[in-house]
Amino acid sequence: MQHLNTILLGSTLLALTVFGTKASASQHALLIGVSDYQDKRIVDLEGPINDVSALQSVLTTHWGINERNIVALVNQDATEKNIKSAFKDLETNTKPGDDIIVYFSGHGTSVKDPDFGAMLNLPDTSGALVTHDFDAAKHIAKIRAGDAITAEDDGLLVGRYEIKPLLQNLSQDRTVLVIFDSCFSGNAVRGNETPYAPKNTRLLNLVLGSESEPPMRTGITGASRCLDCAPQQDESKLFDYENVIYFGAAADNQKAVDLSQAEIDAGQVKTFDNKPHGGFSDALLRVLSTQKDSSDNQLSYHRLFNLLVSTFNVNCAHCAHNPVLLPVRDSAALSKSFMSRNSKAPIASTVDLSEDLHIQTENINLALSKKLQQINQVTVSTRKLDIKLIAKDDAVEAHEANGQLISKLPAHWNEQQIGEWVEAQAWLKERRRRDAQKNQGNLEATFRSPLTNPVAFAGETVYFNVSLEKPAKLVVLLTNSLGKINVLYPATQAEAQQVFGFGQSFKFPRGDNFNFTVVEPWGTDHVSFYALPASSRLSESVLPLAQMNSFNHEQSALRTFTTGLDASDSVFSAAHVRFHATR
Repeated sequence: MQHLNTILLGSTLLALTVFGTKASASQHALLIGVSDYQDKRIVDLEGPINDVSALQSVLTTHWGINERNIVALVNQDATEKNIKSAFKDLETNTKPGDDIIVYFSGHGTSVKDPDFGAMLNLPDTSGALVTHDFDAAKHIAKIRAGDAITAEDDGLLVGRYEIKPLLQNLSQDRTVLVIFDSCFSGNAVRGNETPYAPKNTRLLNLVLGSESEPPMRTGITGASRCLDCAPQQDESKLFDYENVIYFGAAADNQKAVDLSQAEIDAGQVKTFDNKPHGGFSDALLRVLSTQKDSSDNQLSYHRLFNLLVSTFNVNCAHCAHNPVLLPVRDSAALSKSFMSRNSKAPIASTVDLSEDLHIQTENINLALSKKLQQINQVTVSTRKLDIKLIAKDDAVEAHEANGQLISKLPAHWNEQQIGEWVEAQAWLKERRRRDAQKNQGNLEATFRSPLTNPVAFAGETVYFNVSLEKPAKLVVLLTNSLGKINVLYPATQAEAQQVFGFGQSFKFPRGDNFNFTVVEPWGTDHVSFYALPASSRLSESVLPLAQMNSFNHEQSALRTFTTGLDASDSVFSAAHVRFHATR
């Protein structure tokens, strides 16, 4: 998925103004999906046509949006000309104060697509959506001639030149939710060769074959052929849309996954209706087709995104990309009801039922293999994959399904210690699932900037951006790459009783109490944020753990805390953030 940094491209933070009375507001949607591309060199996708069909059904059935107000452009109808025309029709057919969804599902490209997009002379900070009528031959000719991309009907909707003006005109006095599920790929920490290799990603990734490649033109990125590369701006000045809220499938340099029918039939992945979908779109559909039980019974834009992330992190944990919500200047914008509507959906969980941690192995010894077979909630599988254990030299490496290194387990660890590490990973998977089932969606937490991959290097001081929809007490736990847990917050009785305000994003840690510095062990760390009601005393139950250097998931005080979370009358919000610590 290309996020707003490259597709929409503006110059100031997003802000939203509430226009008029919502009693008279209408709801409209433009849904675009391209599974079948005109150019035969482009790999077709299975999910987009189902994404659009399902989203259209969910909006009418569960949200009461009039079918006449939904325009769906799919495959041969999703040409650049038709899409631009549909934007113009939205300007004509909507009125000030109306709510609009603009959704795109299909291929994307940018200068950070090294195989093709980097040769398209796109602006350095702008990407493009690929429409049905994209013609590679035209672009190859432009590449050879050194010509820049123009706004002609060439099958590309370029962020800076085409999408930005359309949205600026549309959103002057209307609220627009933009949702893009396509790729933004590049030099991610993960390699392309991974244990889980999705059948398709939503990256254009067009291979030129035997055609000669033009000379490289080095731009600001060092890899683009852009003719007019401007230096990268500060992200706080990237977006100048007044009334746009943006959900993107992936952070910078990440590929968005298209879940195929073959993977579903093989039991490798699940979707909410057992049809192909984008991993991001599947999570969106799950949340919009259910309704969390909430005291105010309101699904705000912010809660929608937070629940989407929570659901995505459980049901598409292997997908290796991170949904992004771009910063909004006016926090009241995100607190508005989604499309000014109340859901008609039943109360239900947005995640699949509990299941074992699925382990695959390579070159491990017989003793370790037998140990793994004996662990509860762990299945040694050849079909499904959560973690792969690979014996290399005298040690064992653990990788996520997407290929990301979790940890190089110490060489001196025996089978018992490795088994205990696996038990910790099973506990963590179950914890994420339980939290997603009860998550109220009032908490958002991201590792530093939402626009970049969550990677930190030795000695760096790092932070998380946290925002709350309601006043809350915070509990923050860190599980490091070796499965050991620390309490980051609270550490004192005063901190356990502190109630954080809502409506504004803040950095955690703030620096006045402590700093969070990256140290060994190297690998993937997992930070669990919990927002508890202001009246809750559950935060005090972790104070004994705060006095320990580290502990495992079986500590009695931790069980007291998690039992409290799982109680039938417990109400809380949760956010789980992973980041990779490296030398």
